Amino acid sequence: MFDTALCVVVVLVQAGVAVEIWTMTAGLFFDNVVVGNSEEDAAAFAAATWSPRYTAQVDRDEQVRARIARQQREEVRVGCV
Repeated sequence: MFDTALCVVVVLVQAGVAVEIWTMTAGLFFDNVVVGNSEEDAAAFAAATWSPRYTAQVDRDEQVRARIARQQREEVRVGCV
């Protein structure tokens, strides 16, 4: 039988958190890692930090794709002359 009177409880102060992420896929980026116990707080943090950055990245990627497509069309036209 377990006797709690014999237990010594030691509570240590948590001074930090380490996160190690391994991936075999190139091009993955991790930032703004949230550690907490509130899903609402995490969602608010994501809305304030991740969503604007994601939108900007999608916009930038679309601009890059459009530029590459335009350059490829111009190369085809130059090759046909």
